[in-house]
Amino acid sequence: MQARKLEQLRALVNYERAQRLLRPTGLHVISWARSWEHNQAVGGAKDSQHLYFRACDISLGEILRLCPWPSGRADFERLLQQVYFKGGIGDYAAGNRHCDCRGYRARWTSFIGW
Repeated sequence: MQARKLEQLRALVNYERAQRLLRPTGLHVISWARSWEHNQAVGGAKDSQHLYFRACDISLGEILRLCPWPSGRADFERLLQQVYFKGGIGDYAAGNRHCDCRGYRARWTSFIGW
């Protein structure tokens, strides 16, 4: 399910890129599946969706690479909310985004300022 959601997100991002005459591109994630040990080492939630292959994190740098226009960050957020409407979306202090397909809506933030 997570791979399907990421493919939807990639397709929508590439549609937005095409509207701006930019070439299509892939989407790079910084974290997907985690072992219990790695999850603990990075301070992940006790029952993290990463442990079940249902989550990934996307860096702020990747978001800016994918959507390099003035409203790109907001456009990416809109697409993320569209694809993961019934899933988890979180943001971290560095601006990285978490998205998962847990099956119910969940939102959180680690900082103020998105």
